[in-house]
Amino acid sequence: PQSVRRNQIEVLVQCGAFDCLHICRAQLFEKIEQCLNGAASVHKDNAAGQMSLFDMQETTSAPEERIITLEWPKDKRLDEEKFLTGAYFTGNPLDSMRGIIDAPKYTAIGTLPDLTADEIRGAHEMAGMLRAAVIKVSKAGQKFAIITVEDFTGSTEALVWGDSFTKACEVEGLLQAGSFVRFRARISEDEKTGGKKVSANGLELLDAGSKKRKGKAPAFYEIVLNTARHNAEDLELIKSILLDHPGKMPVHITFRNSLGNRASIELGERYRVTPSAKLDELLSLYS
Repeated sequence: PQSVRRNQIEVLVQCGAFDCLHICRAQLFEKIEQCLNGAASVHKDNAAGQMSLFDMQETTSAPEERIITLEWPKDKRLDEEKFLTGAYFTGNPLDSMRGIIDAPKYTAIGTLPDLTADEIRGAHEMAGMLRAAVIKVSKAGQKFAIITVEDFTGSTEALVWGDSFTKACEVEGLLQAGSFVRFRARISEDEKTGGKKVSANGLELLDAGSKKRKGKAPAFYEIVLNTARHNAEDLELIKSILLDHPGKMPVHITFRNSLGNRASIELGERYRVTPSAKLDELLSLYS
């Protein structure tokens, strides 16, 4: 208690430092107060030289039952990882749009610093997730927005001005953090910083229809395992849960390593399931 403060433990839980315990972050966060009180009691007894009767004899405790607690939503976990450490470790909020955002037709944000003068003059389409949108007013009284857009390679600020801003304001949710957007980018050299400036024209919501039609049931149930967080114990738990919820929907397990590389396999027919809120709750550690 003298060495570690509560807020330090909270941050460690939120950024995933205790994921190796194979207990969901929500449950760990709820138990911080209990752990601190228990530790304080032990230290107090030790300082007073007290000893419990149970400390004087060997005891064998029964195996602790593994409690399944509904995990925080994936977006919340990823946002906290990014905010606290500056990086994502257990996934990426753009994963649901992978294959669309990283399509060759879109200029990757991470390539902006390397664009030559000739390449800058060309037409560029960009896409990503809106991290923030700040509305400002020019000296002439005209409103505009500075948006922060992120893709799988990095993030950049972009200016939304004039008709593009007016039309963007008319679309519900377009200038809202978390929206997936695309736009025509006008790129220029920033004389002050030496970097690149981006102006966004024709800003619109990115249509995920080609990946997953709205209202259409998913083709499979996905479970995500991180090689740095999960082990054989997790696989055994997943196996038992799947067998308790038999059905017709195929199950895919996606493995992800610390570099973000992914590989997926489809489980055999024996492990097909019937999707339900209960199944989602039991497998919330692996979403």
